[in-house]
Amino acid sequence: MIKNWNEFIRESVTNPDSYLDMRMQEIKDLLDNSENSEALIYEWENKNDHELYVNFSANGMNVRYEYDIDDMQVTKIANDVHDFTEEVESMEAGVEMIEQDIHSILGISERFLNESKYEESISITIEAGEGNSFLKNRSANLEINRKLMRLLDKKFSLNLGDISEKHKIEGSKVSDISKFLTSLGLKKDEVKSGDRVRLTFKGNMTLKDFKKIKE
Repeated sequence: MIKNWNEFIRESVTNPDSYLDMRMQEIKDLLDNSENSEALIYEWENKNDHELYVNFSANGMNVRYEYDIDDMQVTKIANDVHDFTEEVESMEAGVEMIEQDIHSILGISERFLNESKYEESISITIEAGEGNSFLKNRSANLEINRKLMRLLDKKFSLNLGDISEKHKIEGSKVSDISKFLTSLGLKKDEVKSGDRVRLTFKGNMTLKDFKKIKE
């Protein structure tokens, strides 16, 4: 009987620095962000970095990977039928074989993988109050930060022109911009000084996250 995720975690993760456990968690994180993730079963059991068992189920297919690290062999069993046994040159190569096979089953493209893994830190500051208001982004030269600035420009008609680290904006739009940025999951910090306020929005965002915003 296939054990649930938590049972596997309690039994198998004896070394939190294990390369195998780290890579298995990375695959899980990716699958959790894929389409129809609720219909997937993905579990692993690591036997002290000597043997690795991965149970995977999707689209009516039940797959088990048995990785003998000592002998450097990966075996795949699909719906109780032996599919292949392949020799690999390294521990990393065996994990890559398992990961790529799972990607193939789900039809996960290389583009999706790149979008999911490429991440940038977001730190946007708005200074507002009596007089001029400003929108600042010191990382505006980076891809995701720049895309986010372009989105703000279009969504709130800011007329930013060429994207730079600092732009003057209309004070009447500060509240709506603030609500939008927090709706993206960015953490807001607010500091008041006299009649002015400094709002800082921080967090992390991947290309895939940005694509979801546009959709």
